Amino acid sequence: MSADKIELGDSARLQDRVCIVTGASGALGRATLHRFAEQGALTVAVDRDVSEIGAHATMAIASDVRDEAAAQDAVATVLQRYGRVDVLCTFAAISRGGPLHDTTAQTWAEVLAVNIIGTANWAKAVLGPMRTARSGRLVLVASQLAMTGGRNNASYIASKGAILALTRNLALDYAASCPPRSRANCWSARLRAVRTPTRPGPAR
Repeated sequence: MSADKIELGDSARLQDRVCIVTGASGALGRATLHRFAEQGALTVAVDRDVSEIGAHATMAIASDVRDEAAAQDAVATVLQRYGRVDVLCTFAAISRGGPLHDTTAQTWAEVLAVNIIGTANWAKAVLGPMRTARSGRLVLVASQLAMTGGRNNASYIASKGAILALTRNLALDYAASCPPRSRANCWSARLRAVRTPTRPGPAR
């Protein structure tokens, strides 16, 4: 895999491609599903609650990204129906806010479990079929704050920085086994474009 840019708007790349989107009920997840569907992709929506995903998903899976076994089972279900996985986009994330001195161990555990461990769980789940096919695209979603920094959100910003580092690691670790048709990419969304859940409760 390489860290080259992926052109998600290229219809030739997405026609009949199997694209998994985690955090699919959020604003960015929904927009991505819509765009993928417009480009002819077979879209798989993943979230804890998929009841309002809509018609842009050809398949919807209710799953908690923090559960590694559930991620493996969900990918197996996708493979059973479609036979492959072409793209994974990881939008599932939460934010609890607060500077470091106000961030409890519980908050760190909650945020990291969804944002980085959840991302890693799904990347790991699709790596097997992508390596077998010697083709695939990983689009791991971070934040501009991972590069520029920010205030009053220590756990969230740190988790997004970890996603950036993970993407680079994946590109290096799997470069040999996943040749030119494979990519590991990190999209750092701009702050104004994203509204991450902040309320306590179930995480996407």
